[in-house]
Order: sequence, then structure tokens, then C-alpha cells
Amino acid sequence: MTGFRVDGLACERWGEGTPEYVLLHAGIADLRSWRDVAPRLDAPAVAYDRRGFGDSPPGPDGFRHL
Repeated sequence: MTGFRVDGLACERWGEGTPEYVLLHAGIADLRSWRDVAPRLDAPAVAYDRRGFGDSPPGPDGFRHL
């Protein structure tokens, strides 16, 4: 697993190559909910914390998760 940030969002990556899965956490969780599942996938994957969850700040401006 490798941690990184994109536009201020906390992200984690499992596997090598182009990710085949983007893992989205439930509205009451954060990317840590994927740490047991992602390594078992048979392909590279990326998970991120939505704004205001986990290690991702809400940000100074308004936003929509959609």
C-alpha cells in the first residue's frame, strides 16, 4: 500500500500498474475501510477519503461529492 494526495484528498494505492478499481467508502467511514479488502483484489486499486472524511479536509470552498 502506498499513500499519496490528489488535490488535497488522502489516497492509498495497492498493486502495480493502472488501477482497475476505485474504492469509495461509505458515508460513515473513510478509506481505512478498504485496507483488508484491497490487497485481496486480483488487480491494482485506489481508495480515497472524500472531502471532510478521514485525512481529507472539507476545503475552503463549497463542493459536492457527486
